[in-house]
Amino acid sequence: MTMAEIRAFRGLRYSQALVGDLGDVISQPFDVISPEEQDRLYALSEHNVVRLELSRDPGDDSPKDRYALAGDLYRRWRREGVLAQEQAAAIYLTRHEFPDRTGPAVRQELTVALRLEPLDDGSIKPHEYTRPGPKEDRLKLMVATQANVSPVMLLYEDPWSIGPVLEEAIQGFQPIEARTATGERFSTWPIINPMVINLVREALAPEPLYIADGHHRIETALAYRDQVLAGKGEQQPDRACGFIMATLVEFNDPGLRNLPYHRVLTGLGAEAMTRLRQRIETVCVEERHDMAGAPPREIANAALDSLDETGALFQVWGLEPGVRSTLRLRSPETVEAIAGDTHSTAWAGLASIIFREAVLKPALGVDEAEAEERGWLIFAQDAEEAVQRVSEGRGQLAFMSKSVPLDTLRFVSDRGERLPPKSTYFHPKLATGLVINPLDGVV
Repeated sequence: MTMAEIRAFRGLRYSQALVGDLGDVISQPFDVISPEEQDRLYALSEHNVVRLELSRDPGDDSPKDRYALAGDLYRRWRREGVLAQEQAAAIYLTRHEFPDRTGPAVRQELTVALRLEPLDDGSIKPHEYTRPGPKEDRLKLMVATQANVSPVMLLYEDPWSIGPVLEEAIQGFQPIEARTATGERFSTWPIINPMVINLVREALAPEPLYIADGHHRIETALAYRDQVLAGKGEQQPDRACGFIMATLVEFNDPGLRNLPYHRVLTGLGAEAMTRLRQRIETVCVEERHDMAGAPPREIANAALDSLDETGALFQVWGLEPGVRSTLRLRSPETVEAIAGDTHSTAWAGLASIIFREAVLKPALGVDEAEAEERGWLIFAQDAEEAVQRVSEGRGQLAFMSKSVPLDTLRFVSDRGERLPPKSTYFHPKLATGLVINPLDGVV
């Protein structure tokens, strides 16, 4: 296995003298920005990073597409000083405060330049499969801007306890502050001390890094690097395109939240619903809970509490009117059959795998990608949203499940096993726009 190579980099940061409140110019990453949120961010500031990260389609009358317009805007912001480059190479420590279900929480995030490497047997460990659409989208943006607009998130072990060293390094320095309408607060410190940077590099070099969020963007960055360095490769090892902006979070960080995606089936005919119910009855034992008339939030909270307390596989809303269903596997042989000779039972026992292999495919004859393309499957980040869809007739069945345990995530990643897309949701998302990584120079 290769060793992880971390570098400091001269990031681009917004000039507060020109843009004002940083909370008005940052956003979430592209894949969680709804059309409504995109409109809100556009209205918030003419400099909001969404204009780069997820620019609007200019329409048929424009001679350029939205990627080219984002590239033009990025270069104009650099020329005008809206985005100013760090004077010295830095790593960026962020204290990310956010409201949580149990109260205020804090996560420590360290943003670095990480050398790209193949994901098959290197030190960067993936856990999810990707789809071509998002990769094509991100590649077009990367080619147009020659930049990493948003960081990817990776998890690491901290054997040297670098966290306290980083905390000590920022003492006496004023952070760059940003607050958002969602109640999040970001305090960021560029660290340029060479001794601290070298300590971080040496401490994390032998440690595997596990992708939490950003599988599509890492695969896109590899394709972009190969495109730029075609025929040059080893002759230009320090080109910035050979690195990706990565934010590292320690596995044991008290603010690390790994949530599930919930799955909502919709648009199915009567025959398909019958097959689905029969399949669920074949592989699962159902326990019913009468919740007729309860609001979606109460149903969702009861479902999540039950998942935590009972070890159930799924909580389902919609199998019967007004009934919340707790589903457990009838037999461990289901997991063993899914695992076969090629996979671990840890992988085969995860909810997203069982949903795909034991429910969706046998009942409907499609995997998740095809079900989503046909409009049969919707992913919900919030259990209340999933329940509400069904209660309002915008969905037929809501499958709610627990998150993937972090030790299981590490185990399957180390084995090279991958989960379906939308198996994990690390909350909250990293901020886009605190730092941007230019790819047109060297690191």
